[in-house]
Amino acid sequence: MFVSSLTSDPVAAMSARMREIATGKKSFQTAPPSDIAISSRMIAAFGMESAQSRNDLNATSLEQTRSSWLDSTQSSLARLGEISVKANSGILSSSDKANLQTEADQLVKGLGDIQRDARFNGQQLLGDASFTDMLTSISGQNVDSADFANAVSDGVESISSRQAETGSELRRLDMRYTQSLSTQENLLKTGSRLGDADLSESFLAFTQSSILGQVQLAMQAQGQKMESERIKSLIG
Repeated sequence: MFVSSLTSDPVAAMSARMREIATGKKSFQTAPPSDIAISSRMIAAFGMESAQSRNDLNATSLEQTRSSWLDSTQSSLARLGEISVKANSGILSSSDKANLQTEADQLVKGLGDIQRDARFNGQQLLGDASFTDMLTSISGQNVDSADFANAVSDGVESISSRQAETGSELRRLDMRYTQSLSTQENLLKTGSRLGDADLSESFLAFTQSSILGQVQLAMQAQGQKMESERIKSLIG
């Protein structure tokens, strides 16, 4: 146990122990200052680590939202690829091709809507140049042309790469979040062990200080009484 000058001052000891009981924290009067300093630093580090883990959760939500929009984009591109193959089957009438063209045009328009609407907290998730270039290359193309087929194929590859990047980022964030939780737990345990008061010990020390204080007061009173009687005997 930390040795302090409080052992010679029961009133100060009672006051220090009362603060411990009230706050649940050790004080510089009753614990090694180095322990208190380390505890404070670890609790501060815990707070920063906790804030970082919340940031990671927010970033995970953003990337999950981006991933969802990319999945929708890839689904539309897959259908455009099917339309391209079907349009070149050699058995379709002009009317059939016109219907496929209408569907393709609507899907491309939908891709534009995805780029516009893919947002998270006001941040545009698919507003980059590569997505815009993909839309430009597909838009206005005849579904039975080689340029359309190539543009769709390139779009599929581009979105696949982005899906892989997003998936990797989600994995990284998940690993960092898990590690952060472990770090937080260890910081909090160690910081609490060094800085939290042992209430049973504090109550016992408070009681001991209270008894010592009462004994001290009784001795002072007895000493004053004896001194008074001595003075009276000298006068008498």
